[in-house]
Amino acid sequence: GVDAVYVALEIPKGRLEEFLESTMLGNKLSGLSVTIPHKEEALSLANVVHHVCASIGAANTLVRVDEGWYASNTDWVGVVDSVDASVDVASSSAFGGATVDVLGAGGAAKAAVYGALERGAQKVRVFNRTVSRAEELVAMIKDDRVEVGITLGDDANGGVLLNTTSVGMVPDTEASPVTDSSVLPSYRVVFDAVYTPRDTRLLKDAAAAGCSCAEGVDMFVSQAVLQYLKFTGKVDVGALTTLREQNGVQIVEELEPAGDAKVVTDAMKAALLSTL
Repeated sequence: GVDAVYVALEIPKGRLEEFLESTMLGNKLSGLSVTIPHKEEALSLANVVHHVCASIGAANTLVRVDEGWYASNTDWVGVVDSVDASVDVASSSAFGGATVDVLGAGGAAKAAVYGALERGAQKVRVFNRTVSRAEELVAMIKDDRVEVGITLGDDANGGVLLNTTSVGMVPDTEASPVTDSSVLPSYRVVFDAVYTPRDTRLLKDAAAAGCSCAEGVDMFVSQAVLQYLKFTGKVDVGALTTLREQNGVQIVEELEPAGDAKVVTDAMKAALLSTL
């Protein structure tokens, strides 16, 4: 058993720092799972930052350490693992050599782009309603394989489509970020980060188009398991190796999870799925 309680807290956009410094609750917390729209702000408030988190430019996990708040990102693992689990990948990743189209330009999109590159994508294209935000993400990543998308589906070549926006989430469940479903057969795999509902309009359309589908709930569970390992000490966030210091912030890497991490992962996935 773990002597802890995990609860949902609603914090207005732009007020995360105020909350963390509040004497009512914020300064009594030992860790937080951070979601939209606070991921970039969470990173900016950290005293210690995991090097992957620094590369992504967004944090979804905060853990209190001696130096203050330690920021890391488990979203990218959740995205790529859920995609790979949706297809029969014997020895490599579905991303290997693929064209990957990412919808959105927020914190989850940054994680998705990073994950796609880590798993060997040949090209990553970022699509966003506000083109300037897509351009900012591409400029931040600083990788020649990443570019701003122009026409969804063009030259996708059986690649991967990753939706990181909230379009299609309850209550607007009939909405889809892909308004023209005729482009979907261009993709081998379609992933939707939305997990309420699990079977989104986008995934229904993708299944009808013959695509393999990766649900947002799979990403949710995978990233949550990694957060659990950090919150409960299975990953020792007190034993971090400093790689460099940047503007007064430690950029670090962490030790591998403890030996029983795989057992915990399987148990946690089952437990989390049973609550959804």
